[in-house]
Amino acid sequence: MREAKLSADLPEHLACLYDYNLSKFETPVDDRGIADIDSMFELAIWTFPETLPSFESTERNKHHVYWTESWWVKFAKSHTQEESQTIYTFRNSTPQIAYVPVPLHAWIEEVMIPPPPPSLEVMRRRNSAWAAAMVLLRSAHRLDKARDEYDEKKYKTRRVLGYIAGITPRSQYSLETYRDVLDTEYWLSELNERLYGWRKIGNIQAEVPPEHRIVPVTRLSDVRALRQRIRNGAIIPKLPEVLLTA
Repeated sequence: MREAKLSADLPEHLACLYDYNLSKFETPVDDRGIADIDSMFELAIWTFPETLPSFESTERNKHHVYWTESWWVKFAKSHTQEESQTIYTFRNSTPQIAYVPVPLHAWIEEVMIPPPPPSLEVMRRRNSAWAAAMVLLRSAHRLDKARDEYDEKKYKTRRVLGYIAGITPRSQYSLETYRDVLDTEYWLSELNERLYGWRKIGNIQAEVPPEHRIVPVTRLSDVRALRQRIRNGAIIPKLPEVLLTA
């Protein structure tokens, strides 16, 4: 098994995570005790002993940042049924799963110590925050779809029968009678309905303290950015600044 080494150029916020007794790094966590996917990825990149894999490659898989599965199964079974459900939901939710290149996935599990579980209360809040984020993601997707449909179809006509069965007198229509109609009002009403729904959801989200949200500020741009980071039910970690500026 390869061993993690503490190099002199490792940034201080990562170097302080090194455990000399185990020759491994602690998995970075935030002030709530939740594993920090971006910092974990940064640490893996800084310490990787080989040529880094291509970050454009589709050869990625999912890393549960709370591993191993067998440990978590035992941990969940040591709690009540309701608490176990909270634990399973927390561990297996998208924000706790990283979508990383295969070599880095293996490296993370080799050189990092699995993070300890946060408190049940933190797990509950995290689960609630992700449930709220999923509502935002769905609402933003529907709003974007309605906007695209309105822009695409507001000036397009469609051919319909030029009579209404049961209303137009039979003497005034035939099967060959058609007319062109615009559906502008319909698509605009769809867009307005989605916009109203988005604002309503945003107002509800605003009542939750920012520190308990997945999306701190309810802006379409922020929700779209989150959507761009989700692949196969996992989060694509951000590339460290050192790579972005290289």
